[in-house]
Amino acid sequence: AVEAAIRVIHPQLSGMHGVIFTAPGQRGGDLRTATILSGGVLRRSPGVTGTIAVMSVLEAMGILGDVFINEGLLGTSLVATEVRRQMVNERPIIVPLIESAVTITGIHEFLIEDRGPAFRI
Repeated sequence: AVEAAIRVIHPQLSGMHGVIFTAPGQRGGDLRTATILSGGVLRRSPGVTGTIAVMSVLEAMGILGDVFINEGLLGTSLVATEVRRQMVNERPIIVPLIESAVTITGIHEFLIEDRGPAFRI
């Protein structure tokens, strides 16, 4: 419905791939976000692409500061610092530096049985 109402412009992508809901930050962040990706998948922690998208909207509104802290629903956050601004295809873009703390939540091992009927290269 949104794509029928507005024209989405991106230098490399076409169409919409999700929706980002925002609220005031709760733990020192500028905003708290939740992203719903196509297919109904909820991203509970802020992603880099979504953070940059929100930064672009804030910049277009004239309210982006030098540092932007994006909080997720689980209390995780990304800290984005504007490195520079430049033009791509005659459109202004922001080049950010993204920082975050990470936690290992598991180790996964995937095995491929090379003699099995599904094995193909």
